Amino acid sequence: MDFITLISIIFQLVAGLLPLAVLLFGKRKFSKPFVLLLCVSVIATIMILITNFHKIQNAIVFDVYQICLIVLLTFFYFQNILSKPLSFITIILGAICLLSSTIELLSLGYLQMSIVIENISFIIIPILMYLSVINESNSNMSKSFILINSSLFIYKTSTFLLFFFLTDLLKNNLWYIHNFIEGLSKLLIAYALWKLPKPTHSLA
Repeated sequence: MDFITLISIIFQLVAGLLPLAVLLFGKRKFSKPFVLLLCVSVIATIMILITNFHKIQNAIVFDVYQICLIVLLTFFYFQNILSKPLSFITIILGAICLLSSTIELLSLGYLQMSIVIENISFIIIPILMYLSVINESNSNMSKSFILINSSLFIYKTSTFLLFFFLTDLLKNNLWYIHNFIEGLSKLLIAYALWKLPKPTHSLA
């Protein structure tokens, strides 16, 4: 593993731990599917770091993480998109992603076109979230959701462009670009979670 790839994975790991640290030490509460996704992301990054260090094939780690991401992000958006028609579209897009990924794994043994489908779907879903947030009355919560939604939108748009040119990405060993982009998105998510209001405790 070259030096820049190692640095990018470490950066991705540290950035991934920050949102969890904010939730834990800042005593913030947030959507359980999203928090679980953050935990899965950290575990996957640790496993990728270990397997890369020992030069072990880690495609299975990436594939499992992608399945978890689809399921957990779909539930997250379904819970928080207030419009029933828009939340229904979210479920449909999530189901399409999960089905295409499952079929591709069973037939090819790895993810390829389903990654493109997943990225397009999770570019569309944040747009639906923007439409839903416009009508929310809780301004503090809305700002945090907008930041998290923006982070996911930017991340998925960037990874869509990366995976669209997946062959060149792998051929030129540019995977570290993806790692840095994901790390930056986690930093924005950590900031958004920090902006969440702390729970108040009543003395009554």
